[in-house]
Amino acid sequence: MTISKLFLSCIVIVQFMGVTSCNGGINLGPDPISGTQTAEALLPTVTASATPIPMAFSIDGQGYLLEDYQRELQRYQIVKESSEQTNPVENPEQYVLDQLINKMLILRAANQNGCIADQNHVQEDWENLLNQLPEGQTIDDWLTIRGYSEEEFKIVLANSILEVCQIQIVADAAPDAVEQIKARQILLSDRNLADAVINQLEVGVEFATLAYQYDSVTGGDLGWFPQGYLLQPQVDEAVFALQPGHFSDVIESELGFHIVYVYAREDHPLSLDARKGIQLKAIEDWLQAERDNAEIIISVP
Repeated sequence: MTISKLFLSCIVIVQFMGVTSCNGGINLGPDPISGTQTAEALLPTVTASATPIPMAFSIDGQGYLLEDYQRELQRYQIVKESSEQTNPVENPEQYVLDQLINKMLILRAANQNGCIADQNHVQEDWENLLNQLPEGQTIDDWLTIRGYSEEEFKIVLANSILEVCQIQIVADAAPDAVEQIKARQILLSDRNLADAVINQLEVGVEFATLAYQYDSVTGGDLGWFPQGYLLQPQVDEAVFALQPGHFSDVIESELGFHIVYVYAREDHPLSLDARKGIQLKAIEDWLQAERDNAEIIISVP
């Protein structure tokens, strides 16, 4: 499972009703797992007992109760069956488990970094939920269907604030400027035509002249972009192998046949969209490192 599934709408949010704890920030994604513990509750001091308490998993010796995991799995199924979740996953059990592990790691870091769940913010999100209830449905009914008390769901909202805080810390550390390329492309649907364009370039025809023949509006202008920004990896790789003043060979992708010319390559301020991509990558890398560096023991089948 890819970590990016954790981030699809508003960094980290409570999504059952579209209730968010995001006041600004990058747009990264709905989290279908609510979680009912505060950051402190997710980091319990385990007292030895004669009868071990069943755990779903532990992180560095700190456990997550099996009954809580099962409750979250039930909530996930409720969301899926009610069509509130538009992209159900193939293995809900593994997905829920992964999301809970991610959340526990994020909340642990939020504690370490001094994040605080402001109660005024929690109340604001709670009131937003009340205002978004389907017509004819009471808040008690809405909570009962999902297996929450009001107190538990307010903890969910508090957790989401802590998660937003931690993820924003990671996102804000992303650079404002990185090495980027300024380029133009010619995109064609026919390989023979692409080869013919390459022949014209090789005999000295200006790239921009040819580019405007096939894209009269922008001339194939790609602007400035960092490595990893282009959606076709094979194009991205080929372009970043070029130096200014050079054009690529024909690059085939699912979109067609690309020929790209690089005008400049230097550290350059990121566009808003490009910085979002850099931030998302930074978050994914951070979370993967947290998982790699933690001792995670899975107890559920």
